[in-house]
Amino acid sequence: MNDGIANKYSQPDPKFIPSTAGDIFTLTFRSNNSHTQLLFIPPFAEEANKSRHILSALGRELAKHGIETTLIDLFGCGDSQGDLDQANLEIWHQDISNVINHILKQLQCDNLILGGLRLGANIAASFLNNRVPISKQQKLLLWQPIPDMAAYMKQFIRLKLAESITIQISKAGYPKNTSEIIASIQNGEPLEISGYPLSKQLFNDICSLNLSDFKLATAADISTFEINSSGTTSIPYQKLQQKLNESHPELNFATCAGHQFWACQEIARCDSLIEITANHLLQNTQEVKSE
Repeated sequence: MNDGIANKYSQPDPKFIPSTAGDIFTLTFRSNNSHTQLLFIPPFAEEANKSRHILSALGRELAKHGIETTLIDLFGCGDSQGDLDQANLEIWHQDISNVINHILKQLQCDNLILGGLRLGANIAASFLNNRVPISKQQKLLLWQPIPDMAAYMKQFIRLKLAESITIQISKAGYPKNTSEIIASIQNGEPLEISGYPLSKQLFNDICSLNLSDFKLATAADISTFEINSSGTTSIPYQKLQQKLNESHPELNFATCAGHQFWACQEIARCDSLIEITANHLLQNTQEVKSE
């Protein structure tokens, strides 16, 4: 992939789209005569900031090949309106639905793909699990979905414990472990972690997003990509793949060797992931056209 070449194909088009709880920010990478649209949900919190350059690179690459990509900031996230502690899963589902309706009105779309990275992937899957299909050719693209939401949230909460160590808080009554913090959330106490406020409802909504609990048969095509340094499928994803295959035997699962850019201290590239994803989507797009 040559980013210099990709840049000339698409200038991102920023737009605010009215939604249920507030205006939602979207960034679309346009493509001439496109009949395929990817709506992509970024990851959560700081992972989103570390991933935006990769998502933009994906949008530019796909635009070269006739696929438009729209990145969405859900309510309370990124540049969208609202405060995070006022968000919940139902509002986020409504945001996705409203943006999809906007896309379908603006674009003669034959092929709609809903995608996401990390928590964004789980949110995308939960949308299909809870909503009627938007189109008969709908597809689901999951980058590094989270296989264990409880473990994910505990890891996020550990940032709060790290903050206490950094600023040397040792006052009596201050939470000493993740269990105490979770208990305080469930008691309705406000909690802010690294600048991200969490309500009890949002915390519980996120914890409920286990892919293995979803019924994803409404998606015509489900593709999951794991990214790690070895390029081999890890044990958690082997278990996830096995579970999803029980209800969706046509699941496409691939492992890509590369940096886990959403967690790197420095800005990291992952060109191989973009290339593999683009090739996969193009192949599926051609199959749709031939039907």
